[in-house]
Amino acid sequence: MAKRLNVEKSTLLYTTGKGKNSRVVANIFLIIYAAEYLSPDFHVEVIDTFINSKLLAWRDDSGDHFKGLNEEIKTAAEGLFGKPAHQGHFITMAKIVNSRIGDKLDWNTATAGQLKERDRIETGLCTVIKLGLVKDWEHLKQIAAEI
Repeated sequence: MAKRLNVEKSTLLYTTGKGKNSRVVANIFLIIYAAEYLSPDFHVEVIDTFINSKLLAWRDDSGDHFKGLNEEIKTAAEGLFGKPAHQGHFITMAKIVNSRIGDKLDWNTATAGQLKERDRIETGLCTVIKLGLVKDWEHLKQIAAEI
């Protein structure tokens, strides 16, 4: 099964504990299958969340676009800030984007809609930076808060 899915076998296993105290509890596909078998409602929820809402696709896309946004900030930093970009710039931008979507949002538990909005904001920010529409760091933060 792992070969067919092009993943490592260890990613298909649900484990508990850490280090040498960890142990394999079950194969994640079997856990989901059993839960879906026991609850038709859960089966519909899995389909709606992962297939219809494209949760994983939005998670991948928004994460990739955040990396792209950091690269755009890094590339434009000298002109915008008068100095190289640093971790603080990336963290500040992440906090602004996060605050636009939900207070203290955890991206691991975000909904497809929240991830889609994150993707929209990050793509827009990349575009305004590429087009040279940003005057300086303060202007970029203002755009991020309003885009």
